[in-house]
Amino acid sequence: MPKSNKLAKNNRLPELFSQAKFTVADGLERVGQVDCAVVEAATFQKLWLDPNKAFALRRREEHLPGGALSLRTEYDDFAEVANGVWMPKEIARTVFVLPTSEFPREHHGKPFLQVTDRIKTIEANRDEHDEYLQFNPEQDAVVFDEQTGLAPLAF
Repeated sequence: MPKSNKLAKNNRLPELFSQAKFTVADGLERVGQVDCAVVEAATFQKLWLDPNKAFALRRREEHLPGGALSLRTEYDDFAEVANGVWMPKEIARTVFVLPTSEFPREHHGKPFLQVTDRIKTIEANRDEHDEYLQFNPEQDAVVFDEQTGLAPLAF
């Protein structure tokens, strides 16, 4: 995933950890049936990491400046797709009513919408996957490398 990608900046742990100072909470907190390590950046992000699954993300809460909870994402039903690499097969996102919304005050801070994605099959690094990673541009194609910022290449 290119580093310039906004999705990567907001969703990959290395990029998240570079955006703010995170602290590790004392002790563990339970998410479902799992005791998790908790790291947080004050009034910004709170992450629950599963020490039994190579610190895979189990829950994430995102807050607005001022502390209002805006989004909670929970990850479950993990599959080990490569040695020590755990990926969730279920992702549930809950959006909360914000205090800046036009909803009546009694709804502020309460769940507004929940979307759950269930992944049927997840796998990585099988030999037949190599065919998807081939880069064969057509004759006279121009390619620009977003990661390095290098000038376009002609083939």
